[in-house]
Amino acid sequence: MQQSKNNNYKSIIKSSAIFGGTQLFTILVNLIRGKVIAIFLGPAGMGVSALLTNTTNMIQQFSSCGVNLTAVKDISQAEAEQDKKMSGILLNIRVLIFVLGFVGLLICLLFAGQFSQFTFGNDNYIFEFRLLSIFIFLTTMANGELSILQGRKKFKKVALGSVIGAVFGLLIGLPFYYYKGIYGIVPAMLALSLGTLAVNIYLNKDNFNFSFNKLNIIDFNNSSKRMISLGIVLMIAVLLGTFSTYLLNIFITRTGGIGDVGFFQSANSMTNQYVGLVFTAMSIDYLPRLAAISDDKLKTNELVNNQIEIVLLLVAPIVTGFMIFSSLAVKILLTSKFLMIVPLLNAMALGAFFKAASYPLGYISFAKGDKKVFFWMEGVFGNFLQLSLNIIFYYYFGLKGLGYSFIIIYLIYLFIVSVVVYRRYQFKFESSSIKLTLILGLGCVSAFFIVSTVGNVFLKYALGTIGLIILSFFSFSELDKRISFMSILRSKFIKK
Repeated sequence: MQQSKNNNYKSIIKSSAIFGGTQLFTILVNLIRGKVIAIFLGPAGMGVSALLTNTTNMIQQFSSCGVNLTAVKDISQAEAEQDKKMSGILLNIRVLIFVLGFVGLLICLLFAGQFSQFTFGNDNYIFEFRLLSIFIFLTTMANGELSILQGRKKFKKVALGSVIGAVFGLLIGLPFYYYKGIYGIVPAMLALSLGTLAVNIYLNKDNFNFSFNKLNIIDFNNSSKRMISLGIVLMIAVLLGTFSTYLLNIFITRTGGIGDVGFFQSANSMTNQYVGLVFTAMSIDYLPRLAAISDDKLKTNELVNNQIEIVLLLVAPIVTGFMIFSSLAVKILLTSKFLMIVPLLNAMALGAFFKAASYPLGYISFAKGDKKVFFWMEGVFGNFLQLSLNIIFYYYFGLKGLGYSFIIIYLIYLFIVSVVVYRRYQFKFESSSIKLTLILGLGCVSAFFIVSTVGNVFLKYALGTIGLIILSFFSFSELDKRISFMSILRSKFIKK
C-alpha cells in the first residue's frame, strides 16, 4: 500500500513538473500577449475578444458532442489493456471528430446573424462569426488530436505542443492587434487554430491514419454511438458551463458595460494562468490514470487522496504569493487602467484554493462513466450555482462581488461533491488529506485577510511575505516527506 502511494506521489509530481515547467514558459508568453492586448485593445477590446471566444467555444463544444472527452477515456483504457485494435480505434475517432467539426462549422455559418444579435445586441459581427466557423472546425480537429495524445499518455508531446502553440499565438497575434486593433481579433484566432492543428498532427505523426478506405463502417457506427451516448451527457455538462459563462458575460455587458467584461476576463485569465500550473497537469495526467483504475474502489480512493494532497501543497504557495503581489502584478502585466480588479483578483485566488481541493473529486464520476451523476452534479448543479451566485453578487457588489461569489461557490461545491462521492462510490478522505486541507486553507485565508484589511503597504508586504515563506517551507517539507525530494536532488548532485 505504501509503495503504491509513493508511486502515485512521484507520478503526480513528475507530471506536475513536466507541465508546470511548460506552463511557466507558456505563462511568460501569455503575459507578454496579455500586456500587448491590454495596450492595443483596452478593456473594451478585451471584452469583445472574450465574447467572441466564449460564443465560439460554446458552439464548438455543442457540435463536438463531448467526443474529445470520451476519446481520452477509451484510448487510455485500450492502452492499459494493450488493445491490438488501437489503429482502428484512432481512425474511428478521427473520422467522427471530422464530421462533428464540419457540423459545428455549418451551425456557426448559418446562424451567424442570430449569434451576433444575441451576443452583442446588433448585427455588426455577422461577418466575424462567419469567419469563425472555420475556427470552430479547426479547433475541433485540433482538440481531437490532443485527446489522442492524452489518451496515449504522450505527456511530453502534449507539453511541447502547448509551448509551440503559445509562441505561435504570440507571434501571429501581435501584428494583427498592432495594425488592426479590435478587427485583428478574428484573424488572430483563425491563425492560432490552424497552427495548433498543424502542430498536433505533427506530434501524432507516428500513428496518424486518416484513410477513409480503411474505415470499417459497422465498427465505426458502433463505436460512434457508444462514444456519443456518453459524450452527449458530458458535452451537455461542459456546455452548460460555457453557456453559463456566456450568459454571465451578457448580463455584465447589459448591466455594467462591455468594459466590465474585459476587467472580469482579465482577472479570470490571470488567476487561471498561475493556478493553471497545477490544473493543467491534473487534467492531462490525472484523468487517464484514474480512468484506468476506476473499477477498483481502493485504488481509486488512494489515487484521489494522493492527488488532493499534492495539488493543495503546490497550489497553496502559488495562491498566497499571487494575493500578496496582485497589485504589483497588475501594474507590470496589464496597465494602470486595470488596478480596480485587484480586490477581484485576491478573492478569486482564494477561491482557486477551494477549487483545487474539489477538482480531484469531480473527476471520479467522469472516470467511472457515471453519466447520471456527472450530468446532475457537474452540469446542472455546479453551473446553476455558479451562474446564479455570480449574477446576484455582481448586481449588488459589482466586480469585486464576482470574487466573493467565487469563494462561496467552491466552498459549497466542495461540501456537496464530498457528500455525493462518499454516498455513491464510498470515497473517504484520509486523515492526512483532511489535515493538509485545514492547515493550508487557514494559511490562504490568513493571506486574504492581510491583503484585504491591512492598509499600510509596507506592513502588508512584510506580513504577507513572512506568511508566504512559512507556508512555502511547510509545503516543501510535506512534499519531501512524500517523495523524498531532497534525497533525489542530493543523489543527482552527487552523480554529477
